Amino acid sequence: MLAASVLGGSIAVSTVSEAAAAAITVSSTVVGSTPGVLGYNTAHAMAGSNAADWWRYSGAKAARVFLSASDIESTDDIAGVGDGVSTQSGFDSRRAALRANAANSAASLDGQYVAWSAFTNSYSQVATGNNRFAVASWFPSLRSMGVDILVNITASPSRFPLADTGDFANAWELWQHYYAQSFLLSRDYGVRRFSVFNEPNGWSPAISVENWARRLRIASDAIQSAVADMNARYGRSVDAEVLAPNTANGATKYDDYAAGDYWGDLAVAQRGLDRWGSAAPAGWANFDVYNYQKYSTSAADYSSDIDLLRSKIVADVGPAGLPLALTEYNVRTGANYDARTETADSPSDYAALGAVSVALAERSASQLYLFKFGMTERTGTYPVAKNGTHYVQNLTTGLNEYGGAAGTAEVYRLFIKASGAARPRLGVTSTLGSSIWVQATRDPASGSAFIFIANTATSAASIDIDLSALGLADGSAVTVEEVSTTSRGGVSRLTSLAAGRIAAAAMPAQSVWLVTAHSGLTSSAQSTALADAVLGDGTSRTTVGGAATSLLARADGTANGRRVSVMKMAVPPTLPANARVLLSLSTSTTTGTTPVQAHVYGMADDSWTESAVTFAALTTSLDQGVGSGNQIAHNVVKGQGTVTFMLGQVMANSTTAQQRLVDVTDFVRAQTDGTVSFLIAQDHRWDVRLPDLVTGDTQPAGLRITSREGGGGPALVVLSGTAPPPTSTTTSTTSTTSTTTTSTTSTTSTTVPASTTVVAEADSLVIAASSGDSTGIKSDRLASGGRSLLYRSNAVGDFVTLRLSIPAAGSYAVTITAKMMNDRGQLQFAVADALAGPYVNVDTPKDEYRSTITFGSIGVFTARAVFTTAGTKFLRFTVTGRNPASSGYNLSIDRITLVS
Repeated sequence: MLAASVLGGSIAVSTVSEAAAAAITVSSTVVGSTPGVLGYNTAHAMAGSNAADWWRYSGAKAARVFLSASDIESTDDIAGVGDGVSTQSGFDSRRAALRANAANSAASLDGQYVAWSAFTNSYSQVATGNNRFAVASWFPSLRSMGVDILVNITASPSRFPLADTGDFANAWELWQHYYAQSFLLSRDYGVRRFSVFNEPNGWSPAISVENWARRLRIASDAIQSAVADMNARYGRSVDAEVLAPNTANGATKYDDYAAGDYWGDLAVAQRGLDRWGSAAPAGWANFDVYNYQKYSTSAADYSSDIDLLRSKIVADVGPAGLPLALTEYNVRTGANYDARTETADSPSDYAALGAVSVALAERSASQLYLFKFGMTERTGTYPVAKNGTHYVQNLTTGLNEYGGAAGTAEVYRLFIKASGAARPRLGVTSTLGSSIWVQATRDPASGSAFIFIANTATSAASIDIDLSALGLADGSAVTVEEVSTTSRGGVSRLTSLAAGRIAAAAMPAQSVWLVTAHSGLTSSAQSTALADAVLGDGTSRTTVGGAATSLLARADGTANGRRVSVMKMAVPPTLPANARVLLSLSTSTTTGTTPVQAHVYGMADDSWTESAVTFAALTTSLDQGVGSGNQIAHNVVKGQGTVTFMLGQVMANSTTAQQRLVDVTDFVRAQTDGTVSFLIAQDHRWDVRLPDLVTGDTQPAGLRITSREGGGGPALVVLSGTAPPPTSTTTSTTSTTSTTTTSTTSTTSTTVPASTTVVAEADSLVIAASSGDSTGIKSDRLASGGRSLLYRSNAVGDFVTLRLSIPAAGSYAVTITAKMMNDRGQLQFAVADALAGPYVNVDTPKDEYRSTITFGSIGVFTARAVFTTAGTKFLRFTVTGRNPASSGYNLSIDRITLVS
């Protein structure tokens, strides 16, 4: 056994002698990149539900959404099929008139061409299909999380009949629908990706390839025209991207003329044709990305299929080929699952998903969308889609809350974490055989290395990893996050590099690991619990549980037996930008060895005290008066996504306490009051258990957690150290504090003074003062470092002050970036040597209002910030007003750059 030291505890991991271990060796050679887009096909996402928080937790930054044309335009927006169009010239004339009006910023959108309100009103209505959501609430929620949206609008023959090539009236209705939707979706929600038909090869009644190709040409012309006109009208720069042919399966649907499956070949052949089938102007293409959909448990099958498909496309278009996307992929279809007992929680299936994902990244898939986010209602042997990754309610009314994440969800979360977006993939050699799939990547910003491993074999594997080629410092912290029968994505091992290697350990059969070597993190510190308590519902709801020697998370199906636990720790006053924070819990089962599980939530409320807290007192975080029962509706965590936040899962499979770790870095960074609270709850994960269809979820035991009174209680483990060395060839000296990265670069000329650059992420800075309004950290892929600071100001004169260390006196040019949108205020930036001032204004006020979400500079600072001494300084952002079009005074601060 190997005991990895973790400051007062240990995580035991089985090992064999290093000499006998099968090895993974990672080289420094970049062999490709990960997919630039990793996302999900969406499911239920009702306003006010916990869907958005579960999505945030997944890490997915792309969403594929089905919008039924019948939902959005259930009846013709302008009475009369064709709106007067009956000829090709009439079509082209009306098209030109609509486009001229829509592109003209000086003219109102004319209702004689599109009944615009009919479309926008439909966006506020809940979809009638298998996925319950409203565009007007779900799309802004996705965009606020930095999620790019791919909209699939199926141009079905039933909704848009095209009798023949002379049917210009119905061709106009098809074109106008896609134009209206594309214009509004790109304008209001930043949508730029569109697809025109979902799996035309399987349509019933059958549609000919030629008829489908004509629909694609017409709809693509509408999409690209609409986005171009929206850009012209509003001064935007959205780049439309069309995906086709959207078939089920890849190579088999490309050029099988005998079976009528030549969708891909015809699409590629007609890619340069206009809406009428004539040669389009140079540079025109009616689709940009070749997409298809595939389900298989075999990673090798995926690999051979994509290789064959790519070779066929290259033969048609030349060596450059086309970007390839899988807009649906998973290990099984819903129909396939109907005939099997496996589920998304079966080790065989979640391990296979890990392997498949690695295979597709190896074969340079540009976009991947896992199908699908929720186990929504389905007609078949099973009442729900078993290839969904999250358990969810399926009701025709209400919020349709999510209860938990299956093993496949946690595997995909770790794959997204390992892959980033188009992150460099490194060369790997392995002696582990064909059952183990490995992807190695390195984050250029942090220098950390990520090794994602999927073991699909039915036996454990002994693994050591050689990272010596990467030049990481010995002693750098290494975490292993695991999905297996006894772990759901938590950290199962904490160790460190020695001689550039990660010592051998046993990887469980049919499991997935994410091994992260954290560059520069060579030291650790521990923050033990300031307070903890176990809280009971029902007859115990007013009982104080702060003196207990053990905590408990239990949902036994009764209100009286329901228990949750809370804990509070001090947040380190200075948290280095590259630090990682792990929540350490000593857990066991209340009885037996069957694995039991609980969710870890971050809790915004830190005001509770151990001596007084009760279940009844936490009204903002816990639902009160929930009766007995064991379905999702009987869960009690409240305000998920606003005051509580899903952070991870912990498991136990023994009555003997074992240490468990969960990475809680992002949540801890968001705390600004010096403390951080966590809530542990054993939620009911599903309404119907799969595969036996038993109602409800009552786990066989509770999860016990050692309290601070019991010794070795909850703690935060902070991994920190120096920043990674610079990768540029310029001679640099880099030092990292809790808030800034400062680089001083000397030139070869002694007559030129050294330049000092200070780069500070606002979400990592200490808030020294404010006028009282709340602050929060917003996670956005497009923000610097993935996060930005939001100050929820509401009046002129409100301010927030950040503390920053300046390494040298001087006059500094200022650049400030932010997430700008339609509820932002105008701000005055000022600096001071002391918190009390005096503050010196730097340049004139800057306006953060933008009509749509925009990431970037808040404006050019022609004046400079002057510091007469080095050391701690204070940066103040004060609200001076708002644009007349703005709905609020909120301020966003992303990255602050000072260059002397």
